[in-house]
Amino acid sequence: MEQLDKSQRAFCEAPAGNIRLLAPAGCGKTLCLLYRCKHLAETSEQSTRFLIVTFTRAAQQELSTRLREDNNFSNIRNIVEVRTLNSWGNRRIKNFTEFPRTITGEQLHFAMQNQLQPVWQNHENIRNAIMSSNRWKKSRSPRTLMDAIDTFKTLGFDHVRHSDYEQFAAHWNALEEEGLGWRIEEQCRTLAMFDVLDSDLLEDSRSTLQRAVYNAFFRFWLEATAYLINQRTFTLEDQKYFAYLDERKNIEQGRLLSGAAGYNHIFVDEFQDINPLDLALIKAIAERNRATITIAGDDDQAIFEWRGATPEYILNPDKFLPSDFQTYTLGVNYRSPANIVNHSQQLIKYNDRRVPKLIAAASSENAQIEIRETDNVTESLDYVYDIIQESLEQGISPSRVAIIGHNRSQIIPYQVYFASKDVPFCAAEDLQVFLSGTFDRLLKLLDIKANPRRRGQVVNDVLFMCDLAIQYRLNKADREKLQGYLRKYRPDTLVSAIDALRGY
Repeated sequence: MEQLDKSQRAFCEAPAGNIRLLAPAGCGKTLCLLYRCKHLAETSEQSTRFLIVTFTRAAQQELSTRLREDNNFSNIRNIVEVRTLNSWGNRRIKNFTEFPRTITGEQLHFAMQNQLQPVWQNHENIRNAIMSSNRWKKSRSPRTLMDAIDTFKTLGFDHVRHSDYEQFAAHWNALEEEGLGWRIEEQCRTLAMFDVLDSDLLEDSRSTLQRAVYNAFFRFWLEATAYLINQRTFTLEDQKYFAYLDERKNIEQGRLLSGAAGYNHIFVDEFQDINPLDLALIKAIAERNRATITIAGDDDQAIFEWRGATPEYILNPDKFLPSDFQTYTLGVNYRSPANIVNHSQQLIKYNDRRVPKLIAAASSENAQIEIRETDNVTESLDYVYDIIQESLEQGISPSRVAIIGHNRSQIIPYQVYFASKDVPFCAAEDLQVFLSGTFDRLLKLLDIKANPRRRGQVVNDVLFMCDLAIQYRLNKADREKLQGYLRKYRPDTLVSAIDALRGY
């Protein structure tokens, strides 16, 4: 361990127990996790097994490659298992389920529309959404509802342990305390958009909304979740959900693991990015194996709240995991120039929802920083494009150009602009406008504008635009009233339909 700095060595040689490792970017976290395993294995009086959990295949591959190719870790290669949570859970499905079927993409639409038909036929709100007379809703509701089923799993709802209203409401309230109330509200708005939930209820009291969601959607969710498992049909989120259910069942029946069958230590990488389902599965694995837990990550890099993650778990692990955690912080950035590290530290300190930490740069060199003000978005787009073109003309690959914005609305124009200029680019999945529902709606608007409409289509087009122009979609009664009013005027163009709308 001679190559480790003081802060790295302190973590790697810490006494066995539950540990929170705060590891800012570029501080050598991957190396430290493996050296920590090595230290525990060499100082233990009994045989030791480790499970390192990652959340991406890239992180899994990085750890596995280092473990396999670095001779410093040759003595622990056979006792350290590196897995993504999904692959760990999928193995559980294959071990205990005969002929499992994993569904993705368009298969999700088919599963809701056809496979789950025996379930939704008995739930009026869901049946009306899937059989809607509105073609736009009818085409999108099956996939949207499947996504909602997965989202409720992601948020930690459990069809076995939250099977009645009181348990459902208690978990909802717990999520709000964890800072995830907005995620439930987002799902409520989606359900209202497809008329599963009355949009008027979104403004009502929490208890009234909870009861409405339970009756309109969650009772269906309970049945649909159980039905798909019985049908041996699993989504990617089910890979974790099924594994969690199985671990909890084993724990409740007293089937704990030890010796060669179990893990002694569990490491969780990028812990700031876990969601309630991830947390539940990790807790269950640790409890069944009676293992210590090391959580590693950086609260300053908590960027995945859009998928149900919350920094609350890494900020207050003692509140959500069983035992006291000792905290260690890696203090040297080996990746970035000194001024980048210093500026980032000055900026991030204004965030009061974090653990204060001091990070020093290993390098004394400074990066060149240029601040350029532009008058408008078009000028900014042209400026960045010119930089890329200049790099190409000089024979320099622009593949390492990164564009970072404060929010999505700042990033989307670059995607559209680059696409129009045939400039190859990639964007994070949650930022990729061309894969989003927003882009689908934009295409529909362009189609409405560009193509002549049949008389019968005009009213539906106006209703569609109304839904885009207001915060909450019209409820069923108001929609039917407006639709009847517009059809009475039999508009044959958008202009005449809008004139009728003005009169209404």
